[in-house]
Amino acid sequence: MMTLSRKPLLGLFALSAAAMMPVAFAQYAAPAPAPAAAPAPAMMHDGMAAPMPMPMTMKPSTFKQFDTNRDHKLSKEEVSSDTMWTSHFSAADTNKDGFLSRSEYKHHAKAMRKMAMK
Repeated sequence: MMTLSRKPLLGLFALSAAAMMPVAFAQYAAPAPAPAAAPAPAMMHDGMAAPMPMPMTMKPSTFKQFDTNRDHKLSKEEVSSDTMWTSHFSAADTNKDGFLSRSEYKHHAKAMRKMAMK
């Protein structure tokens, strides 16, 4: 009867385990790097933060752009794409008719620009 030595089998097992190690560890994703801190705001000569430039996606819309049905007044639905006008609609609607006239729009836009400049 032939007897086999266990040493070659043990060596073969160790070799196959070592060969499979990279495959096993490849299943784990590396942790995502921490997000970078926001840059400090630019400072003006008086120590106040400089105004940030307006991103292109936030450029102001005009009355004509909002007035999609061309009825010369703006409804809440027509300004719903702009979060600022959506949140300020009731304050800008001074006669409380549920619409913004061109003069209501201009008056409120002017007041908002003044507040932004302060």
